Amino acid sequence: MPTTLSPDFWEKEKEKLLGYLMPSMEDAAIAGAKTGAEKLRAVGIVFDDSLAHAAAARWARENAGKLSELLTETNRKIVGQVVGNWVETPGATMDDLVRQLGPVVGDNIDRGLMIGTTETTAAYANGEALVYEAAGIPRAVFLPPGHPRCRCWTTTKRLRNGDWVVIWQTNRDEIVCQTPIKTPWGSVEGCRALHNIVLSEGPYLGRKVTSLG
Repeated sequence: MPTTLSPDFWEKEKEKLLGYLMPSMEDAAIAGAKTGAEKLRAVGIVFDDSLAHAAAARWARENAGKLSELLTETNRKIVGQVVGNWVETPGATMDDLVRQLGPVVGDNIDRGLMIGTTETTAAYANGEALVYEAAGIPRAVFLPPGHPRCRCWTTTKRLRNGDWVVIWQTNRDEIVCQTPIKTPWGSVEGCRALHNIVLSEGPYLGRKVTSLG
């Protein structure tokens, strides 16, 4: 008895996930790019952002594909385990196998939607970041989401010395995350602690913008 489903099955699963993930991620990335451009124009930085928009859409397509591959590969392993256990269980029937596999296969879409929500935040943040970088602002090396269902975002700030940086912004309310998050500059106590932290590569990375003037 084989412990795997056919390659055609998994290819169809991947196509389903792409159908769920790609449109929302691409829309979010482009929306992020547009918002980033509007923020920069509001402070007097005007530039051609068409290349950044194209890069944002490309980022979304590539990452949606990687995410669907990851989800299907994870479920491929789980299905193998379920079928293997079924084979080794004395008296197990085909109905037992179908009942055990149903939630696993269906959960692939459910997890795809849940992760897609978080990845939409990532797509939006990356769209903004690509615009900031195209405008000459140092590249952000850490972006939202900090965790699943993260509500944070980024913006830019001009320091007193004229340097521009990208900073983290947080909804500082009663439900804001305070679980430790690993960043390129070390562990921080959740999104609350990330508020106003510089994300741009360079000498200001990981510092509170309010301490920089």
